[in-house]
Amino acid sequence: MRSRYRGCMLGVAVGDALGASVEGWTGERIGERFGRVTEMRRTERGLPAGRYTDDFEMTWEVADSIARTEIIVPEDIARGFLEWYSSDPISLGRTTIASMELLKQGAHWNEAGQRVHEEVGKMSAGNGSLMRTAPVALAARSDPDQLRDASMDVSRITHAHPLCIDACVVYDSFLADLLIMDRKAAWARLLELTEWAYPAINEALKDLLDSDGALDSSGYVISTLKVACWSLMRTDGLRSAIEHAVNLGGDTDTAAAVTGGLAGAYYGEEAIPDTWLQALDVNVHGVDDIRALADRLHELSEKDGSLPQ
Repeated sequence: MRSRYRGCMLGVAVGDALGASVEGWTGERIGERFGRVTEMRRTERGLPAGRYTDDFEMTWEVADSIARTEIIVPEDIARGFLEWYSSDPISLGRTTIASMELLKQGAHWNEAGQRVHEEVGKMSAGNGSLMRTAPVALAARSDPDQLRDASMDVSRITHAHPLCIDACVVYDSFLADLLIMDRKAAWARLLELTEWAYPAINEALKDLLDSDGALDSSGYVISTLKVACWSLMRTDGLRSAIEHAVNLGGDTDTAAAVTGGLAGAYYGEEAIPDTWLQALDVNVHGVDDIRALADRLHELSEKDGSLPQ
């Protein structure tokens, strides 16, 4: 289980970093330039190979808050986001920026994302909360009610569109099951959950595995969820899952980060290529830091099965 916790956190980081080098590229352009992206690369914007972006940085903030407080406190997570936002981070989406600006002006953690959603409507259905929600599943894996409620709250800080909130619950539920069961069994449980509780997501997922994997990989939250699920279920390992998500093109860093969370939780830390792990040490929080944080989440989750809220 410790390996799976580490694999999940490190999987988000390596997915983000691998995808960052071709973020916004089409699959065709990636193919023409590289054939396939399989190793970390320096980005066109000058970021070094292995540098992760807002996807993992926000994931870190969620996990760090839980580890420090031994509780899931959206207000504390929002404070961490604000401190991080003041460091002038890279690659933020529009919904995240708009929500962070409202938080900066003093909006309550439960108001900022809602106000942005009310202002822009369906344009707020991005993947910016899905990309960072994995630590909630790690912390609350043994308590489905807490997992649901905390996933919803952590999404609402910046992304209050109902599809964003529901996608975070569905993703975290799937991830929690992948920690303890075969992926086919976890997938069957996911479809059962969405059929009765999240019909819009069930409609998007129910025939997903019959497709050829040539999916839209935009910033739309349901598109990213579909890419991550297909990549996990229809490939034969962590590396191939993350590479598939990257080489589709589009929102490559987020698609691969979300995929990496699932694949890492399922296959464990040992499945991550050493070259990918070594590249992460260009970041402020390198491999050892991420392992230590994952271990802390594992320790907390083993205490009594759930955290206080």
